[in-house]
Amino acid sequence: MKDSSSQLPGRPTAAPSVWRRAQAALKHHRHHPYAALREVLRIVIPYHWRRNSVHFVRRRFGLLTLRELLQARQNKPESSSDIPTLAPRDFYEAVTLLPHIPPAEVKTILKQPIVPIVGALPDIICFSIIDWSFRFQRPQQLMAQFARHGHRVFYLNVSDFRSPHARPKYSVQAIQYEQNVTGEQTGNNLYEVKIAARYPLDLFGRVIDRTDAEQVLASLDELRQAYNINDAVGYVM
Repeated sequence: MKDSSSQLPGRPTAAPSVWRRAQAALKHHRHHPYAALREVLRIVIPYHWRRNSVHFVRRRFGLLTLRELLQARQNKPESSSDIPTLAPRDFYEAVTLLPHIPPAEVKTILKQPIVPIVGALPDIICFSIIDWSFRFQRPQQLMAQFARHGHRVFYLNVSDFRSPHARPKYSVQAIQYEQNVTGEQTGNNLYEVKIAARYPLDLFGRVIDRTDAEQVLASLDELRQAYNINDAVGYVM
């Protein structure tokens, strides 16, 4: 049986399904006229017609979509003052180092000899039997030689201690161990260290008990972390 609706006057006979879809869209969006109009136009007007019309209007009047406006704003070219100018003898798309080094300075830099890299020397932790200021004897002589050769030397004081409640549990004081022609004390890399203890430790008459040993170890650990002591030699007199 043939569909009689295709024979009604005033309606196109080519694609009756388009009108049925348009009617369904109007019924679906009956409470939203603008949405209904957009849906009907999308159904009735073929896609390529709509696409060509949009392209024509955009080319004729220079209209941009919101997405294109945002992209154009993000990709806005830099102003002429922000673009660095090419240095002499540079070429298009070349890598330019700023600030540009004059050719004369480049030759001077390239002629400089290569300095060999010297590795870091291990630190020296000196467990001495006398204080540094007691008398300049063998312990001080050896530690001064280590310091002259580039080692950092931490010389532990054996008669003066910090309180176990002190923060930090250590104190460090630089030692000047050389005299120049004017008689002034000079030198570096050599430090006298005081650590924490409950009372002055008797290194000659008794063994350090566990509680005092823990205080000493805690002081040395804080010293290690503060001065980044990673490679060290313990020198026991």
